[in-house]
Amino acid sequence: MRDRQQVLVEYRSVYYYYFCKLKTKIECFPPFHPILYTYTYIVLVQGSFQTPLVYNELLTHLRDLGHPVVLPPLPSCSDVEHYDFPTRTLADDALAITKVVEQLVEDGKTVVLVMHSYGGIVGSEAIP
Repeated sequence: MRDRQQVLVEYRSVYYYYFCKLKTKIECFPPFHPILYTYTYIVLVQGSFQTPLVYNELLTHLRDLGHPVVLPPLPSCSDVEHYDFPTRTLADDALAITKVVEQLVEDGKTVVLVMHSYGGIVGSEAIP
């Protein structure tokens, strides 16, 4: 297992770009390099005041195109019935994303972080 220093250095090489543009329907474009297309994991970071269910159509479409997609739930936007829900913060959300990205990087995967609305703040906090 690699040490945290190596993982943090690899975080700086995470690819950021927008891969979809919205018109009347979703048109998705593959990553820019064939190697990325084959081995890239998309980590989708949701906006606030919504649950991951909002992204089901997008997830289905991307997965049908062969893209591995991960949509981790954000603690401050999910499980509202949990006793500590009111105390969950941006830091909790960022930690959830950091853990997912860290695991994928440790497994040798290339990661693209796609962030929507509040997810941009979370992703920026999660990946220094």
